Formats: sequence, C-alpha cells, structure tokens
Amino acid sequence: MTAFITQRGELYSSMSVEEVTTYSGLVRILQERIASYVREGVERARALRGLVRLVGESIEVEGMHWRGSVGAADSGSITVVDDGRGFSNLYYPQRLASHVSEESRTLLLELFDKAAHLKNKVEEFRGLKTVSFQELVGRARGLWVGYRPKPADHAVLAVDSGWNYRLYEGFYVYALKAAAVDGSMNILHPAAEVDILAGDPHDAFLVPELTLKYMAESYEHDIALRASDNCDLVLVDGSLIARLEDVKRRDSPRLRTEYFASAKPLNGLKNVAFVSKYSHDKSLLGGELGDIFYLNAASSEVGYTKPFTVNRDEWAFSIFYVRLSENANALHVEVPAAVDEGFARLFIDMLCGTAVRGYPYTLMAAHKAVNVPDSLMDMLCKAAGLTGLHTAREVLRV
Repeated sequence: MTAFITQRGELYSSMSVEEVTTYSGLVRILQERIASYVREGVERARALRGLVRLVGESIEVEGMHWRGSVGAADSGSITVVDDGRGFSNLYYPQRLASHVSEESRTLLLELFDKAAHLKNKVEEFRGLKTVSFQELVGRARGLWVGYRPKPADHAVLAVDSGWNYRLYEGFYVYALKAAAVDGSMNILHPAAEVDILAGDPHDAFLVPELTLKYMAESYEHDIALRASDNCDLVLVDGSLIARLEDVKRRDSPRLRTEYFASAKPLNGLKNVAFVSKYSHDKSLLGGELGDIFYLNAASSEVGYTKPFTVNRDEWAFSIFYVRLSENANALHVEVPAAVDEGFARLFIDMLCGTAVRGYPYTLMAAHKAVNVPDSLMDMLCKAAGLTGLHTAREVLRV
C-alpha cells in the first residue's frame, strides 16, 4: 500500500511511518480528517440514505480529493475498502448532507417519488399481459419481413453537423461544422463557421440552441443535395418530417422561408435517407408509444417493414423500418420520394456489412468528424481574443 501524504502533514507528526502505512492507520486518519465535515450532517443525511449512489465522483476534504464509490453508510461512519492499490472505494454518509438545504432535500425527495411512479407507468407500457400491448406486438410481428442480406459494395456517404457556443455579456460566440463523410473517414463538402450573434437573427425569439440547430440542419440539407450527385446513398441523421413540422410551428416567416428553401431541393431524391434510432413516429401502428418500441418487442431478426407513403404539404415521404444486425434495435428511415420494397432490401444490403451494433458506421464516423467539444470551443474563443471577457459559466461558479 502506498504511504498516505497529506497537505497538512504536521497534524500527524506524532504518528510513526509504520502506523500511517498500515490499513488501520489510514482509516483512522480519514475518519479524523472527515469527521468534522460530516458530524453535523449525518443525522440529516439518514433521511436520504439509500437514495444516492454515486460512482467515480470525487470527494473534496480540506482541498484534497478522494475518488471512488460513494454511498450511504449504514452506521453513519466512514468505510474505506482497499483493493491493493490504495483507496479504491470510499463510502461516505451522504455527500449532500453537509451542504444541501432542507428545501433542496425536499425537492430531491419529490423527484425520486415521481421517478418511482414513472417506473410503474413504464411497467404498464411494457406489461406483456395487457391486451393492447399484445395486439400491437402481434401486428408488428405480422408487418416485419425477415431478410437474409446480400452485402454489396456501394458508395455511401453520411451527413451530420455539430455546433457549440459560449455565452458572453450581450452576445454569444458559436462554432459550427458540417460535412459528408465516407466509410474511410474522408470528409467531403465541408462547412465551418465561427461567428458572433446577439439575439435571434430570425426574430422568432429563439434561444441559441434552436438558432444553431436550424442553421446546422440547413447546412446538412445543402450538403446532402451535393453529395447525392456522386454516390449511391446519402444518410442523414434524424427525421426530415419532424424538422419541417417543427419549423412550421415557429412564428417567423423569414425562418420558415429560409429553412424550407434549404430543404425543398431534397424533395423527390431517392438516394437520400434520413435515419432515426430513437424515433417516436406512430404512423405505422398507431400505438401509445412509437412504432419502434413494438417492432423491437416483436422481432430481433434482420429485416424490414414495407415502405408506406406519408404526405406532408407538397412532400411525399416513404417510411419504413429496418434492422441491420441480429438482436439490434430497428431504425426508422424516411426517403423524400416514393420507393418500394426492393429499396428497403437494397438499403440493408448496402449497410449491413459495416453496421456497428445495428447502426450505420458512416453515420457514426460523420458524427465524430463534426463534433465541436467544449475544449475546442475554449480554444476558438481564446484565438478570437475573448479570454478577458466573462462567460455565463464563470458567473455560475461565483
């Protein structure tokens, strides 16, 4: 076991090295150091015992950090478990005890109470004995067409975008990336922006998240259109129907005009497909939950549902579901044109060979290529000379 070294070693100068390096000595030192922090909060923490189990988070004690598994101790004491590498697990009687107000604890208890009720509701949805569930799963099983793929080599590109921003006093700085990516991580038709915005450029009272979302999606539409000229299939993450319905609800003629102008050229393209793994679409089965929920309960084999047509204004979409790998979740697919069952089979043939847990690899590669992490955003703001200005995050740390 490694020796225990404190930032204030003088407190324990009377203790021999042999004592400090023994297991009992280590436990005693920790108990003495933390006792003053938790003594007053232990009794209050007992009311919340068992509600919180945090793994991998650190505890700060007089400037020192201990990382391990944190939970409630039965006796209100501190327990340290050694795994041969030092302190691997530190059980501490409720981290929240010494610094969370009574009002905050009341809110926490209310949240857990509502979560317990939500669990009952979820179990009702998943209740295999309910007639409605059995009927919907039976219908889903009847609509599912098992298929043995014939892997084929085709040119497939995936389109995605990523963005991030930093709030400053009176404005925000954003960075945006969008591109088409192939299976070898080659980036095509890239677009990148770094700029300042103050307010909503569409006068639709949009928060920054929505402003950047619509901007990024418009880039995706344009890139998908250009990519479709030179490949067999273009994949776009998400649902075009959901995007259009969302924008239609916004009270901004300018936003609707600009957004629909970016999407309209995709109308009628048979080699552009929008793919969703968490779709809430109910148009196939009409159940209380999305179609994917019942399709996943009905079958685990590779296959598809036959495409059906949904009309939205001047658009005609073909919608179908596919499963690219055994035991994987089904995917919701939208094509902004009329396609038949043969297209669904070809869709599987083109993607099954490189799918990762049932998800198209090219879409995963595109997501990685366009990601704008916080670390990159910090560097961009520094390069823009904004280091001396206060951000919203700094205000929250006060």
